[in-house]
Amino acid sequence: MLTKSRVHLIEAGEDYFEHLRFAVGVGLMLIAAGLACIIHGLIPAVCTKTASRTVDELRRLFAERHTLASVLEEASGALTLVGLVALTTPAWALLLLSPGYPLPLLTAAFALAIPAAYLWTNPQLERVD
Repeated sequence: MLTKSRVHLIEAGEDYFEHLRFAVGVGLMLIAAGLACIIHGLIPAVCTKTASRTVDELRRLFAERHTLASVLEEASGALTLVGLVALTTPAWALLLLSPGYPLPLLTAAFALAIPAAYLWTNPQLERVD
């Protein structure tokens, strides 16, 4: 396994941490594109181009690996949304573990309001009025 990893890093022309950054960045962008598709499916006026733009950015990134920083910057709105949704997970888990209690319900609603407000106010995610 170690030998295969070294060979792959040599083929990619990266050291371990460069490769880690690239792979994690790509993974987060894929999550962002998927989340944008789900949100767009639920509310068609939201995230109208986010997933397709993210896929285009990924295509460019794989063709030009050195553009990682600029691609991640361009995808920062979607990546921030992924982070905000991930931060709401404990509140939703609490709600699922304590159904029927008002405090977990209020916590979950407030937690969802944060990414919803970000989604509504971020022009990078193409909300259509």
